[in-house]
Amino acid sequence: MSEWDDTVAKLSNEDWKQLEDINSQIQAHTGAWGEIKGGDKDADGRIQMPYAEHNPLIYSLLDILDDKNLMIPFDWSEWDEGREWFANKDDAKYDTLDQETALKLITAVVRNGRFVEGALLRSFEDGDIPKIINKFVSLRVK
Repeated sequence: MSEWDDTVAKLSNEDWKQLEDINSQIQAHTGAWGEIKGGDKDADGRIQMPYAEHNPLIYSLLDILDDKNLMIPFDWSEWDEGREWFANKDDAKYDTLDQETALKLITAVVRNGRFVEGALLRSFEDGDIPKIINKFVSLRVK
């Protein structure tokens, strides 16, 4: 059993309820996941750096994942498997996910979002993160 299997195994029923609740809200969400703001010139001609403003559901999910220690520390920037997974446009890819890979994919997107503004927002808009978290929750062993 890996360290992350153990972390998932230690999730309480209340922890799972929080994950299931936020997942239900994410799956039911319609409309925008946020927007890119900024990029405007001020009176002196300086351009404000663009930034992503996320829907509160995104922050709620991240808070829960962080609180439950489900953000996996690993060398995500060198993880070719993750890049290949995201490049694959076949929806069957979600069926093959296990919990650890789902958490790694989410972690990679969140970490990448610290360097590429809008990456996390784009992953929600593309449907990847909603489908990944839905798969993670569906794999709960009761």
